[in-house]
Amino acid sequence: MSGWGGAGGGASRCAWAISPEQDAHALLEWVRARSDMRFVNLVDLRAYRCPRGTAHFHVYVAGPTHPAFSGR
Repeated sequence: MSGWGGAGGGASRCAWAISPEQDAHALLEWVRARSDMRFVNLVDLRAYRCPRGTAHFHVYVAGPTHPAFSGR
């Protein structure tokens, strides 16, 4: 993701959506281990609102075959 984090007019932010039976903490650690991610937090997307200054927000869906859940 060349230039990740910067978007025209503000910051880029992303989230990973999972189903309730999936391990949120395994996914959280997987995201934290990525070198291109900063300020990683666990949030409830039903209540989340992007901070002011957000120019781009993308939600990824992490299904059961996502690498964060391999070997579980």
